[in-house]
Amino acid sequence: NKWHMIIDTNVLQQCAIDEFEFFKTLYHTHGDRIVLIIPFATMHELDWQKHNSSGDKKFRATVAIRFINAQAVSHSSWVVMQSFAEDKIAEEKHRNIKHFNARNDMRVFECAKSRFAAGCKTILVSGDTNLRNIALSDNLPAVQFESLWKMLCNRRYQQLGPENWISVLKSMETRKRKHHLNM
Repeated sequence: NKWHMIIDTNVLQQCAIDEFEFFKTLYHTHGDRIVLIIPFATMHELDWQKHNSSGDKKFRATVAIRFINAQAVSHSSWVVMQSFAEDKIAEEKHRNIKHFNARNDMRVFECAKSRFAAGCKTILVSGDTNLRNIALSDNLPAVQFESLWKMLCNRRYQQLGPENWISVLKSMETRKRKHHLNM
């Protein structure tokens, strides 16, 4: 029973900078325990950024889409796209939210929530504090992307399973806060 890692748009945007080293590391250290779930809203947002942004944001959106498409073409069972039918329910539920990003955040949240409700071991990975707080307020595990990536770069933590990530990240954050208070 693999962990379902719900990947927010900002994670793919950030990973495009270093040629998806985060995902490569994750695959090599946890590929047998994890499946990456790309919410339909994430693809929608990346496509919007590709067509409506410029410069670095447009470039990273394009690179992220190519990465996802390469996974799909290779029939990778490690990266799975959320179905349109599953997303349609979330889209309808939150159609009254006018702001594009807020509506997409709720769709990503609903993707995680539906997997969790179906009994899947689920963790949301995002750089968006508000989205993580929404998930945590509904008892859905959520982690900050940069903190998780930093932790997984440390060999000491690489073999640690997803079931332990949140508690380790919390204890690291507590130590960091205590260190700053003592300065």
